[in-house]
Amino acid sequence: MDQALLRSLFDRENVDPRCYSFGNTAPEERYSLERTYAGWSVYYDERGHRRDERTYEDLDAACRDMLERVLRDPTTRRRT
Repeated sequence: MDQALLRSLFDRENVDPRCYSFGNTAPEERYSLERTYAGWSVYYDERGHRRDERTYEDLDAACRDMLERVLRDPTTRRRT
């Protein structure tokens, strides 16, 4: 899995794009997937603090973690 597939899965599940980001330029209060010196980090950015950060050697594992976190959180869905 990569970011493109992850984004399409989020779209299919009606996830608000403001609830996640790829890269380290994310505003606060969102899930992030970021390439780091140690691999790929997945975390929730809350008031400038990385909460529940986990680092993975490969992108696939990081994307799967991000997918699970975002879909488990009911506040990530678009309001219609």
